[in-house]
Amino acid sequence: MKKVLKITGIALAVLLLLLILTPFIFKSSLEKLLKKTINEHAPVTVEWNKLDISLIRSFPKSTISLSDFSVVTHAPFEGDTLASGKKLRLEMGIMQLIKQETPLTIDAFELDGGLIQIKTDKEGRANYDFSTTDTEETVETDELDSDFSLALTKYAITNTDIHYWDEKSGIFLSLNEVQHTGKGDFSMVESELDTHTQTTVSFTMEGTKYLNQHLVTLDAVIGMDLNQMRFSFLENEAKINDLALIFEGYVQLFDEYTDVAINFNTPSSDFKNFLQVIPQDYLQHLEGVQTTGNFEVQGKIEGKVDDTYIPRMDIQVSSNNASFNYPDLPKSMEDIFIDIALKNETGLIKDMFLEIGTARFRIDNNKFGITGSVHNFMENALVDLNLNGTLNLGELKEVLPLEDNLELAGVFKADMQMKFDMESIEKERYDRVVSRGNASLSDFVYSGDAFKNDFHITNTQVSFNPQNIRLESFNALTGKTDLKANGNIENFIPFIMNGKELKGRFTLHSDSFHLDDFMVEEDTTETDKEEKNVDKSLAATKNETFKIPSFLDVALNFDADEVFYDNLVLRNIKGTVAIADEKASISNFQSDLLGGLLALSGDVSTADSTPKFNMDIGLQKVKIEETFKNLDFIRFIAPIANAFEGLLDTQFTLSGDLSNDFTPKMETLKGNALLDILSAKVHPSDNPLVSQLNNKLEFLNLNELQLKDIHTKVQFDNGEIQMQPLEYQWKDMKISLDGKHSLTNQMQYNANLDIPAKYLGKEAVQLLNRLSPEEAEEKHVVLPIQISGSGVKPQVKIDTKAAITALTADIIDHQKDKAKEKIDEKKEELEDKLKDEAKKHLDGLFPGRKDKDSVPTDSTKTKKEKTEDKIKEGLKDLFGKGKNKE
Repeated sequence: MKKVLKITGIALAVLLLLLILTPFIFKSSLEKLLKKTINEHAPVTVEWNKLDISLIRSFPKSTISLSDFSVVTHAPFEGDTLASGKKLRLEMGIMQLIKQETPLTIDAFELDGGLIQIKTDKEGRANYDFSTTDTEETVETDELDSDFSLALTKYAITNTDIHYWDEKSGIFLSLNEVQHTGKGDFSMVESELDTHTQTTVSFTMEGTKYLNQHLVTLDAVIGMDLNQMRFSFLENEAKINDLALIFEGYVQLFDEYTDVAINFNTPSSDFKNFLQVIPQDYLQHLEGVQTTGNFEVQGKIEGKVDDTYIPRMDIQVSSNNASFNYPDLPKSMEDIFIDIALKNETGLIKDMFLEIGTARFRIDNNKFGITGSVHNFMENALVDLNLNGTLNLGELKEVLPLEDNLELAGVFKADMQMKFDMESIEKERYDRVVSRGNASLSDFVYSGDAFKNDFHITNTQVSFNPQNIRLESFNALTGKTDLKANGNIENFIPFIMNGKELKGRFTLHSDSFHLDDFMVEEDTTETDKEEKNVDKSLAATKNETFKIPSFLDVALNFDADEVFYDNLVLRNIKGTVAIADEKASISNFQSDLLGGLLALSGDVSTADSTPKFNMDIGLQKVKIEETFKNLDFIRFIAPIANAFEGLLDTQFTLSGDLSNDFTPKMETLKGNALLDILSAKVHPSDNPLVSQLNNKLEFLNLNELQLKDIHTKVQFDNGEIQMQPLEYQWKDMKISLDGKHSLTNQMQYNANLDIPAKYLGKEAVQLLNRLSPEEAEEKHVVLPIQISGSGVKPQVKIDTKAAITALTADIIDHQKDKAKEKIDEKKEELEDKLKDEAKKHLDGLFPGRKDKDSVPTDSTKTKKEKTEDKIKEGLKDLFGKGKNKE
């Protein structure tokens, strides 16, 4: 006996060892076999990160596990992921691993963390149908069947998303977080499959969302006849949210089509079933709800499914004189009548239609109802709706347990008919839209992220007619801002139905408009790095930003009595603005500002994360002192402006980024400005730089400076302002200035004062004493001044030494010039005298030379006598002078 036990133990140990070692022995060859089998026989590329084999976990079966796998399709869906997952586990016979023969028979599988994407394109080709691919090697279905076979006894799909998208029909079905298990025996011809399913379902058709994250559960026993490929509902119960449905019927698969015959209905007719269909996000609980009346859902779906047909259907939703009341809420909804049907009588998808016989209810004394129909779903939906009644939005929260943060208020009244086709809406053929009647909304309050404060519409009225939709009146309040508007709305229906842009032409008026009311808070945790290096007075300190609503495509003629922007008050505003794509283009804008007039044109865009602007701005006859005090921008371009009191004209051409508080980011500015000081007085004590200049240059006495008609131009780039040379004449001085300063107000300016030399002090006066009083009084010299440092701590360097040196050199040059002038004068006098004496001598030597102006002294002498006398006298003088010279 011991020997038998010993042999048995050894055999078990060897078997256990083989079970442990076999996966390592055959892992590599099996991995190659799997990839070869799949990639050679299907137009897909299959990859996985890791393959594991176990012979112990499901003994006597073997288990193959694939981690992080993917299946990517080839043309015509090249690059699309058909399936992927975190883990795929397959069970099959152990001998298949050892013999490595096909077919590979799968006994069980489990998919976890998967994604399955099924797609049909506009040509009707499916990404899972390998027999219809356009690849060179067409995959034969029989060949695939010979390589794989199913003998399932159980399977599971967990934490998996399944998406189905049919481009041709415009259907999108999404199953999220699928939890599905099944037990049965697929190796038998006839058997039963016991399944449990839970998922959230979203269903959209032609842009209309019919289900949105609805929770669906299904516990069903399905009879399987694999010979006829017929699957029948035996025992089952499905739930949509908490609405229970029971199914009966079958689905049968044929080679060319699928045959469907299914009936379903609610097991009870309690009106509470209606509330159970509403998504749980909106209704928190149903415990204790008191209901009267009925609510029933009955449906029949039957017919074949192929490339042309869908099943015929007749789905009825009805309720008759129902009501409900939540125990903790003060009001009830009563007189509820519902008669809605979704039908298709031909099996052609284009013939599906929705009939709304009635859908009406009453809250207190307010009744509201809708009737109508929607035909031709898939091609060009034809909508015919009638709305009539009064709906107090504020009462909804007294009837339904809506979310705590969902605030509704206002009274909506409608008596209108709308008839249109969706193609006309999409192509903006509004002449084909029939709309008649009136609608109004009063005391409406919106609370949401789009506005900083509650947006209160006190009254708005809209009239509908076949030509257009007119906004008769619109009165609203938000924060301290009031708005009044009227105009024409061009696409009200697509705005309401599809959330498209609101287009229109409006006139807008505001008595008081506060820009701060439209600042939207942002979830920012740190300041922009660029702003950290900027002077605190220039950096944005609010985590708010102004956003132009993206749904607006409108033109506005606006006027406002007062607009409050930061610390500015603009009055008597008029202008035109066109808004589209989160961009406002402004023209003909005028406003009273700072005692003068503001005019501007340009645009502002909030489409990007950083708002941007391009503007031409003009200020006429504004008060300099108020401009400096209220506009950071003026302090940036003219840091000494606070020392002036007077009037200013200026024109800017600017572009750049805006801070969150809608002020310009100075470091991004590009452009130029023309500054014209019309007239101004100077108060040196109000500015450190001007005060320093006034103290160091006593002769200047800036308190008496009167500025008038000063013109200069500045250039903006890379956070710097470059001033072009400025020249100004004041009294007996001429002033020139040029240079630049930076974003942080670091200055680099050069000034030259052309002043009377006497202003330089004693040393200059001593030099001037070498000149005549008249010359000293008129003598001017250039005094260089260098300005650096910051606006708060300026550094002024007055180069008096250079001026004295220049004055000395000038005086020396002047004295040299004067001495030369005297020498030249003496020389000229001597030359003139010699010329005169020589002339006299020549006249004596040559009696015939006679000055035509000379007058005879002795008229009695003869001509001969006079000539002799002249010769004697000339010789006497000539020789006489020669002796004296020796």
